[in-house]
Amino acid sequence: MYAKIILSLFVGPGLLLSLSACDPPKPEPTSICYVISATEQIPQDTPPTLVLQRSFTYANSQLTAMTERSAKQQATYQLEYQSGKVIRATGTDLTLTVERDAASGRINRATTTKAGQTQSVFTLTYTASGRLSTLTEDRQVVPINTGFSGTSRTYSFSYTGENVTTERVKYTYKDGSSVDQEITYTVGDHPSAYASFPETALLTIVSLAAQFETMPGRLWQTNALTGYQTYTINGSNRLLAESAKFADTYDASGNLAARAQTTSIYIPAGSSSFVTKPTAHTFAYECR
Repeated sequence: MYAKIILSLFVGPGLLLSLSACDPPKPEPTSICYVISATEQIPQDTPPTLVLQRSFTYANSQLTAMTERSAKQQATYQLEYQSGKVIRATGTDLTLTVERDAASGRINRATTTKAGQTQSVFTLTYTASGRLSTLTEDRQVVPINTGFSGTSRTYSFSYTGENVTTERVKYTYKDGSSVDQEITYTVGDHPSAYASFPETALLTIVSLAAQFETMPGRLWQTNALTGYQTYTINGSNRLLAESAKFADTYDASGNLAARAQTTSIYIPAGSSSFVTKPTAHTFAYECR
């Protein structure tokens, strides 16, 4: 037998047509869309109250700057790279320096400083697939008049596939007391606004350090959220504190463009009495 068989077609006398001519063309590269802004506001207020606005700047698909703004504060961070990896984010009043695991290259520790004084130390662990597993913030300086004025907080995340299904957090205070909270997420089939974001761990730390973010699990979703429920944990009891549903709108490229959020807030947690708050989200992208 021949060691190699060459298959060809003869078309007319003296003409040889190779089957390789029928190979399908190579597909065109698929563009990647990076979120450049995300805005959350309460539309029923006059004028609408800004809850949170994020904006991002890129250069050659590399994140170079990020800004977070609420109705009360704003912080802008410039990113510094070394060997293609972020090593520092210098903000309006905070500087964040990161350390990475030597094997995976993932951020496993970060320190925030203000006027040369350490504010917080963050420690991160990951799943085998590179998703955030735990994040702990140990505070050297306890902020006052903020959403959380404790000494530490520890987040843990459970996944179904590539999406966070449960986020748990323990808040610890100066007197040694603690409060536990749990958030359960549901997702749909469309991609999340942050699905292709290049520096999710960095954004998570920056947003927590500056007191902008209260639900970091939503930054790690691959698919867009359809809703969530927040529970206060009291011993063996899970008391429903907040429930939210989303109505999402997508652009022609399948990117999440707008979201109408309806949130029921139970007062007190676990009761049947609640107030309803609408929130409007908008997203914009840069596709490359």
